[in-house]
Amino acid sequence: MQPTPLLKLSRRLMLCGVMLCGGIVCPGGSVLAQGEGEKQDQEAVLGLVLSGGGARGLAHVGVIRALEENGIRAERIAGTSMGAIVGGLHATGMSTDDLEVVARYTDWAFAFTDRSPRRDQPYIFRQLDAGLAADYRLHISGGRIALPRGVLQGQHMNRMLDDLFADHDRVDDFDALAIPFRAVAADLVSGQQVVLQQGRLSKAVRASMSIPGLLDPVEWQSRLLVDGGIVNNIPVDVARSMGATRLIVVDVGTPRREADDIANVLDVVDQLTALMVRGNSEMQLASLGPDDLLIRPRLEEISNTGFGDAEAAIAAGYEATIAALAAHGMLAPHAGEPAELISEPVAASSAPVIHFIEIDNDGPVDDRVIRNLLRQKVGEPLDSPRLNQDISAIYGLDYFKQIHYRVVERDGLTGLYLQCNSRDEGNTFLRVGLRISDDFRGESDFGLGASLRMAGLNQLGGTAFARADIGTSPRLEGRFVQPLGYRMRYFIEPQLLYQAERIDLFDESIQEEAISSYQRRERQAGLALGRQLYRQRGEVRTGVVRKRGDVDFRSGQDLGEGNYDDGYYLIGLGWDTLDDLAFPRRGLRTSLQWQWHDPDLHAERRFRRFVGEASLAVSTGRMSWLLEGDLSVSDSDEVDFANIVPIGGFLELSGLPPRSRWGLHRALTRVVALVPLGTEGPMPSRMPLFAGASLERGNVWEQRRDMRAGNAITAGSVFLGAGTPIGPAYLSLGMAEGGDYAINLFVGQVFR
Repeated sequence: MQPTPLLKLSRRLMLCGVMLCGGIVCPGGSVLAQGEGEKQDQEAVLGLVLSGGGARGLAHVGVIRALEENGIRAERIAGTSMGAIVGGLHATGMSTDDLEVVARYTDWAFAFTDRSPRRDQPYIFRQLDAGLAADYRLHISGGRIALPRGVLQGQHMNRMLDDLFADHDRVDDFDALAIPFRAVAADLVSGQQVVLQQGRLSKAVRASMSIPGLLDPVEWQSRLLVDGGIVNNIPVDVARSMGATRLIVVDVGTPRREADDIANVLDVVDQLTALMVRGNSEMQLASLGPDDLLIRPRLEEISNTGFGDAEAAIAAGYEATIAALAAHGMLAPHAGEPAELISEPVAASSAPVIHFIEIDNDGPVDDRVIRNLLRQKVGEPLDSPRLNQDISAIYGLDYFKQIHYRVVERDGLTGLYLQCNSRDEGNTFLRVGLRISDDFRGESDFGLGASLRMAGLNQLGGTAFARADIGTSPRLEGRFVQPLGYRMRYFIEPQLLYQAERIDLFDESIQEEAISSYQRRERQAGLALGRQLYRQRGEVRTGVVRKRGDVDFRSGQDLGEGNYDDGYYLIGLGWDTLDDLAFPRRGLRTSLQWQWHDPDLHAERRFRRFVGEASLAVSTGRMSWLLEGDLSVSDSDEVDFANIVPIGGFLELSGLPPRSRWGLHRALTRVVALVPLGTEGPMPSRMPLFAGASLERGNVWEQRRDMRAGNAITAGSVFLGAGTPIGPAYLSLGMAEGGDYAINLFVGQVFR
C-alpha cells in the first residue's frame, strides 16, 4: 500500500523538526550519550506495549509504521483490548501495509452486532417480524425474562478475529509467533489480571477486548474473562516479565473529562470508565525507566467508538511517533520515505483441502441440519467466504449463542471443525414494536405489538411464533413452522389469526371527516405446505384458508352491517433480499399470491383474486432509490366487506387521510429517493438521519373496468426520517391531486 497523502505530509513536517542532538532524552530528563549506550543497546531487548482505547487504538498502526521506517523492531509485544488486536496481528508477522488495510476497511460496526444480515435470516422469520420495527429482543427462559451476560454475544466479532488470525490458528504457544506476544484480560470473578500466552490466538485477543456488559465474557480454562483494561490497560509489567529491558509504550486511553464536558448520562458513564482505567494506567506509567519511550498520540477528536476515523487515528499515531523519535535523536537517515518493511510479510497461504468435517453441537437441532446448511464439500479446498456466509445463515436461525470454526489436523488429514454453542438463556425470544400515524387533523392510528418466537423445539428445527398487537388494529396470531426434513427445504405451517380494524369511509370531495365508520373483525385458520428457495432467500407455498368475519356500524351514515364467510385455496411466491426495511439501500422484495375463493370452503361466491407487491432498492453514491408497486385485483365486482382494501396516508397517496379510501381493487406505484444526512441529532446518542421525497400514483376502484391511468391519483411527499430507539420515524408533508395535503408523523415500517 502506498503511503497516503496525509501520512506523506506528516512525515515531511516531522523531518523539518528533527533535533540535531547527540544523545537520547529519557523520560526523567537525563541524557544518555550514544557512545555509552551502544553496548547497552546491543544487549537490550525491546518491548512494545500497546494500550486499550477502542477505536483510538487504531493509532497503534501508525506507531508501528513509523517504528519500522526507522529500523526499530520490537522483540516482545504486550497488548490490552484494541492493543491486543493490533499487537497480535503485528506479532504474527503481518506487514504494516496489511495492518492499515485491516484498520481502514474492516466493518467494525458490523463486528459490534449480533444479528446476521437480513438476507441471511430465514425468509419466514423476516416476514413474521416485518411489522415490528423496534429491534429489541428479550430472552425467555423458565417463564421469566433471562438477561444474557452481555448485550452482544460476539458472534460477528469472533468471526472477524478468527478470519484475521486464520493463518496462525494452529499456533498454541504465543512465543512461537514471529514476535513473542501476550494479551491481557481480567478474571470477572476474582478481578485479577490474566496474562494469555497460550491457546487459540483469536480467542485470546477476543478475551482481552470483551468490554464488560457489552460483550459476552470469554470462557477460558474455567474462567470468565473480560476486557483487560479494567485491571491493566497499559501492560508495562507484562512486557518486562517477557524479558524486555527497554520499552516503547503507546498510551491511547481516553483522558479524563473536565466538568464542562460532562453534559449527559453517556458522558458520566464514559468518565467513570476513564477514571477506572486511568487509575491502573498511571501506576504502570510510573514504573517507566530512563531508557523507556512513551508515545501519546493526539486523539482529542477521536472517540472510543469512532472507527470511521481510522485514517486520522493512524496519522496521529504516526505523527506522535516521528515527533518522539526526533526529540530523542532516534530518527534514521532515511526516515520519512517508504522503507523496506522489517517484519516478514505474510505469505498468501493456499486454502487447505478439507478431508473431513466434524460438528460439535450442543444445540437443539440435529447435526445433520447443520451439515446440510454447509456448502463446503469434502475433498475440495476450504472456501472461507462461502463458509462465513453459511455460518451467518445458521446463526440467523437463532438456535445458537455462538458458532466457531477452525481447521484441524488429525492422522495426517486436514479437517473443518465447527463448534455450535447453545444459548444459556434459551431460544425463546420476545420482540416488541411500535406503530404511530397521526396527520395532526384528528386522524390517527397507533399500535403496540409484541412477538414471541420459540426456536428449535425439535431436532428438525420446528419453531412456534405468536404475536399480539393492541391499539386501533388489534391482532392475535399463532403459527408453527415445522421443517419436513434435515435439509429444511420443505415445511408445513398451520396458522390461527384474529384481527380487527376500523373502516372509515370518506366522500371523495370532502376528505376532512369520514361519513361512515365501521369495525371489521375476522377469525382465520390456515394450513400451508411450502418450500424454501435458494438458501432461504424466498419460498413457494400452497395452502388453504378458512375465514369468518363480521362488520359492525360505529358512527356516521349507516350503509349496512352483518356477518360473512370466506375460504380460498392459494399459491404464493415470495423473495426477499432487502438489506433493511427502514431505510433500504439494495435488494429486491416481492410477494405474489393467487387466491381461488370457493363455496366448498364456505366462500359466499366463487371468484379469483390476485394480491402482489414488489420493492426494488438500488443505490447511486450516497442516494438510495426505491421503486415500489402493489396490485390487488379480483375477477368479481360484487362489493363485500370481506375483500375491500384501503389506500391513503404517508407514501400511499400522501396528502389523503390514512386509509381514507376503500375499494375492491387497488393499484399503487411509487418512487422514493433517500439521502443520508449523517448521525447527528438532538438526542444524546447518535442516530441515522435521512431526507427523502416520493412520487406516487394509484387509487382504489369498485369496478375493475375503471382501473386505468386516467382514474388514478397523483401524490407526493417530502420527509425527514430517523432511526430512533423505538423504530424508524418519519415526519412528512404530503400533497395529493385535487389540493389535498397533510402533515404526517409516522413511526414504524412503511416500506414493503
